[in-house]
Amino acid sequence: MSNATSTQYGPDLGTRVQAFFRWWSGELWDMVPDFFKQPAYPDGELLLVSFEGDGAVFLEYESGQWQELARILANSSPVEVRSKLPASVFVKKIRIARLPTNKILHTHLTFPLSAEPELEKILGYQLDTISPYPPDQIYHAHRIQDRDGGRGTLDVEVFLAPKELVDNIVDRMREWDLAPASVDCLGAREPFDPGINLLPGNGSLTGGGRRLSRFNMLLLLVNLLLLAALALTHLMDKADAEQELTTLVQTAREEAESANVLREQVTKLQEQNSFLEDMKKSRVPALQVIDELTKILPDDTWLEGALYSANEISLSGVSSKSSNLISKIERSPLFEEAAFQSSVVQDFRSGGERFQIRARITVPHGDVE
Repeated sequence: MSNATSTQYGPDLGTRVQAFFRWWSGELWDMVPDFFKQPAYPDGELLLVSFEGDGAVFLEYESGQWQELARILANSSPVEVRSKLPASVFVKKIRIARLPTNKILHTHLTFPLSAEPELEKILGYQLDTISPYPPDQIYHAHRIQDRDGGRGTLDVEVFLAPKELVDNIVDRMREWDLAPASVDCLGAREPFDPGINLLPGNGSLTGGGRRLSRFNMLLLLVNLLLLAALALTHLMDKADAEQELTTLVQTAREEAESANVLREQVTKLQEQNSFLEDMKKSRVPALQVIDELTKILPDDTWLEGALYSANEISLSGVSSKSSNLISKIERSPLFEEAAFQSSVVQDFRSGGERFQIRARITVPHGDVE
């Protein structure tokens, strides 16, 4: 009993997964249009033998409803049965025996949703509390009426039938060469429900399998569509992320290129500035040169031209004594290597001597800013 209790209230992971898919299938089934819920049985494939009192009614499933074929006594011989029925009846793929509703026990039970994976076992444990017969003398079947996720409950419809009654009907149909694949206890004209089968082991329902196959295919299609939507969403998210990353990389690349251009411009400006600074440091300012010439040249000397180029200066003009100019220029710390560029000539207009002198300009440390 402890094992049963553990199984009932402590399902393992596999059981929980099964419970989830049962619930999921049930939810999807509730959303399926009624057209798809109809059994996938071709016309004429189902044969129903409904036992009513002392008789049996043979019905064939055509155009979505049961069509009566014949009525016989329940104790008729195989020969009598064959004489009443068309030969095609004996090659029907699915035969259902239907018990009279007044011979069975029909009840409703409520369980927690978590009980669904082990519902068959749980019902087996409770048979002695809901049946007037001992559990070994009855057959039972059930179908789920409702799953209430809000309340967490499972409403179950339970059918109980005496074994003796079921066995007698099955034996009778076997004698007629019409062994049933299913025994149910629904109303005389209700549609066939392969989920309700009182046969031990639930028999072999090929047609029910087809109905479930149709349902399973629908579930498979829905799940495939959901998976496709999930995959598409994932791919779209991934594509968006890649696009965003590509945009960020492109933006970073453009910013880096702009930074490189700015860096090159700054470098060029620095080089130009350095060049100008070097030029400034390597040359004495013209004003300083003029000021120095004004100081060292005598008052009887007039400059007519001064050409300052690089580190040299060329002077031209008139002086009363041009020969004294070289020594005066040489004494200045700003000039060196002073020399006449041409011969001194007499200027008749002024009475002085016309000269052309060239000298190098020195840059004393600390004098030039």
